[in-house]
Amino acid sequence: MSEEARETVLRGKGSFSGVFGFFAQMERKKYKLHVRVMLSKYRGYAECPDCRGQRLRAEARSVRINGLNICQATALTISAAKAFFGTLRLSPMQEEIAGPSSKRFARG
Repeated sequence: MSEEARETVLRGKGSFSGVFGFFAQMERKKYKLHVRVMLSKYRGYAECPDCRGQRLRAEARSVRINGLNICQATALTISAAKAFFGTLRLSPMQEEIAGPSSKRFARG
């Protein structure tokens, strides 16, 4: 199939809404049980090879504090998070960036 034909099938052209248009239309009707069942058959979940399911851009994942990025910090258990944030010491610049949320952690 040519790239142009593939794009027409996927995105539509003129009055033809294409595959994406069809599924967008079905999403608006997913309050109906039979539509949800149909959509579940065609919905696939694949882990992104870049972020490995963390759903953040590389720039966001590269920001670290005390060796952890936001994905790793939010994956901590409650007791590990308490220990991590309880011993967290921020530089004045980091405190300014963190804003009011850093003061919440300091209070416990």
